[in-house]
Amino acid sequence: MKVEVGGKIEPSEKVTFRRLGFGRPVPGKELYTVIIRLTLNELQEVVSEEFDRFSRESKEDDESYGGETVVVPLRSLDYPTLSSALERNQGIVEEVLMQYIFLEFLEGIFGENDEARCLYSVNSLENITIAEDHVTIAGFAYKIA
Repeated sequence: MKVEVGGKIEPSEKVTFRRLGFGRPVPGKELYTVIIRLTLNELQEVVSEEFDRFSRESKEDDESYGGETVVVPLRSLDYPTLSSALERNQGIVEEVLMQYIFLEFLEGIFGENDEARCLYSVNSLENITIAEDHVTIAGFAYKIA
């Protein structure tokens, strides 16, 4: 995994994410572009369990509520596992990560990094792109101290 903040490579253990207020403005803080690059194997390590759980729960909700709460992209692939979705339609993986389980995704990437020991906190995601053998996550971060 590579994490780049403001054009500079940073150790992943020096970066965390904003758990409360994610995506909201951060008064008095300058925002820096953040780019996170993962291999597809790293992607599966950090989020496959959460993706698969979300897919199963979406299917259960759809069956229970007659499709009213359905996550349409998952239904179109019959509620796949992450591995299956990566093989069949990477755009759906991008959408689910970006729209539905982004905090869990960031938790998988950064774990329990202690904000007191980190230099930057990811505040928002703008884009997730899967291409060939890697994933690129783009967003904005701010300097913690």
